[in-house]
Amino acid sequence: MGPPFLLLSHHERILDLKHFHLTGAMLISVFVVSAIACGTASEANTRLISFDNSSISVSEAGNAWLMLSPEQQDYFIQRGDHINEFIISLAGKQMIIREIHRLNYLRRPDIVALGNSWTRMQASKLARESITAAAEQSITDEDIDYFLDNMGTTVWYTLSPDSPSEMSFGPMHLPELPRELAVHLDSMNQGNELPLSDGTMIRCDSVVVTDPLLVSETLENTEQVTSFAFQRYSAARGSADLERITASILSAAEP
Repeated sequence: MGPPFLLLSHHERILDLKHFHLTGAMLISVFVVSAIACGTASEANTRLISFDNSSISVSEAGNAWLMLSPEQQDYFIQRGDHINEFIISLAGKQMIIREIHRLNYLRRPDIVALGNSWTRMQASKLARESITAAAEQSITDEDIDYFLDNMGTTVWYTLSPDSPSEMSFGPMHLPELPRELAVHLDSMNQGNELPLSDGTMIRCDSVVVTDPLLVSETLENTEQVTSFAFQRYSAARGSADLERITASILSAAEP
């Protein structure tokens, strides 16, 4: 297999990347000095990489190096001849960018669709992060206390019992349920029915309480249990908010 190359121009000029290795070695000192403005003007403006209609000077390459994060610089430094490796990488990057523009690659329908998909994915990610942050901010000390007081309680219940829209749930961790529902179920015996504030009937199907001794031993690790309660509340409320937003969007989209 021949040496690596990339198309540089409309005239199909080919640049063998191996030709860079002498240039890189010879210009190490000038490259670094000019990058920090200690070299002469002529040294700083010396062409390091030339293309058809443009070039990259020694100072521009030096500034590009200084713009790298410490982690990115370490990547090249660990490869030994880091200036040489960086120059090769910089040249390759610029050639790829020029080819992308020359071929009008970014306007291709499949690439545009891919970009739109990535944008939607990032927007969705940011929305989830925002919802999670809002859920975390809503958690109070009272919430944590309620979680700890009812940590050992698991329930099974039915919404709208004995109706066409009847739905049964369980096992469900009592303190993670919406507060009104949790308080109602906590006050009910098996088989009891009560209405929620919106008129929905609920029936308590079953309640299981963990051994108090086991719960007491678990609560001894206060920091860990509190952190667990915070995470569970955050996940439950974030999920509920996301479901409400999704339902609202779908409802608005209906004809």
